[in-house]
Amino acid sequence: MLNRLLNLSLASALCLSACGQAPQEAPLSSSWKVEPLSSSPTRELTTLQSNTFAGLALDNLQAVFKDENLAPAGTEDGLTLYESNLFVAAVAPMRGSINIRSKQGLVDVAQDGIVNRDSMRAESLELVEALGMSRDQIGTVTQKELMSASKHDDGTVEHEVMAHITFIERAIGQVLVTDSRMVIIHDRQGNFNRAVGWWPEVDRGLSQLTPRHTTETLSQTLTGDLRFQQERLRGTDGLIAPSTIVQRYVLVPTETPEGKVSLKLQLEYIITPDEESSEDQEPSFKPLQLRIDA
Repeated sequence: MLNRLLNLSLASALCLSACGQAPQEAPLSSSWKVEPLSSSPTRELTTLQSNTFAGLALDNLQAVFKDENLAPAGTEDGLTLYESNLFVAAVAPMRGSINIRSKQGLVDVAQDGIVNRDSMRAESLELVEALGMSRDQIGTVTQKELMSASKHDDGTVEHEVMAHITFIERAIGQVLVTDSRMVIIHDRQGNFNRAVGWWPEVDRGLSQLTPRHTTETLSQTLTGDLRFQQERLRGTDGLIAPSTIVQRYVLVPTETPEGKVSLKLQLEYIITPDEESSEDQEPSFKPLQLRIDA
């Protein structure tokens, strides 16, 4: 009887193959909600006029940071070092990277009154523009606070602001450039403390700025990827955690051995479980950030 069942199964599979039919793939779980993709960035990216997208201008740090004593202090690992009584810096002009900090430590300055977050945001934007960044390449700007926590003998926890951080993301044609950003740190009183980032010049001729696949092909590829992720994330109980998938186009930089940077358009999708997490219970999985070629 068993051999008969096996022969019937084999015969069915051969028939499907001969008829050009393949077993249907499992559908996506209805517990996964895929947010619709915004419009294609083709128009914004193809109408750009420049053949290159400028990086940082790091040849006049003394003027930018208003410190005429900020002078070259040697080189290290391909970086040019600068130092003065106020600042210490390491820059790579050809790569568009900078790391400059004030010698005044964060913990040495006590908070005094309310700090104006709008002023720090404006100052951060003025600084990056002084470093050569074009305003039309500035994308999302977000602000966060660096906090410390102290636990007292009575069990209470006191939180204290250590620093204010402004993140300035790079965008070309309104599309995020991954990994290219500036981070500006202010101390508790709102004084400049540090600027660090990577904002290289981009060669448009080496870049892929428009989709090479149709929307239908991208949708099929995404669906296949999501099926794989669902099976990979399926719990031991056979269930799949309800999740939300958000999609967006991004430009991913690649650096050649010669130091040139090109961009490649990709579709990024983020899978986030909808479960609420707490100190006692972890979510089924951490958010996943994945990409496919556009």
